[in-house]
Amino acid sequence: MESESKSKKWVGRTTACFPATTVVEAWAIAGNFCAAHKWLPLDTCCKIEGEENEPGCIRLCGSRLNWVKERLVTFDPVGHAYAYEITESNMGFGNYLSFVKLIPAGEEGCQVEWAFEADPVEGWTKDGLVSYMQTALEAMGKAILLNNGK
Repeated sequence: MESESKSKKWVGRTTACFPATTVVEAWAIAGNFCAAHKWLPLDTCCKIEGEENEPGCIRLCGSRLNWVKERLVTFDPVGHAYAYEITESNMGFGNYLSFVKLIPAGEEGCQVEWAFEADPVEGWTKDGLVSYMQTALEAMGKAILLNNGK
């Protein structure tokens, strides 16, 4: 039984609603694939291969102890969505695919959805990963408000 639970993919999703931020305002922060350091607790996030915001672009994101290389799989600036996968990291990730989408919410707001499919990650729990993503979305909200002077 133990090996069965370890072999199942994790699927998770988190959302955050920003009632005073339009999709366009939020996309100005969330829609730049190589600028995740503007809203995540990272020391760096930079393009290392390909064209920015074009499928195939590879970014390197890191903090003092951890790093990850991620490849942009799809990018839809009109639909305010993209998907990316982890290609290498020192954090134990194997197969990991993530989806980010911004959708209107109310007259002046938006909702950000961040979902993933991943192999179980040693040292993490699925709930821990979802919690990390929720914290990151809250940080994104603060960065959006600061960027827009709200």
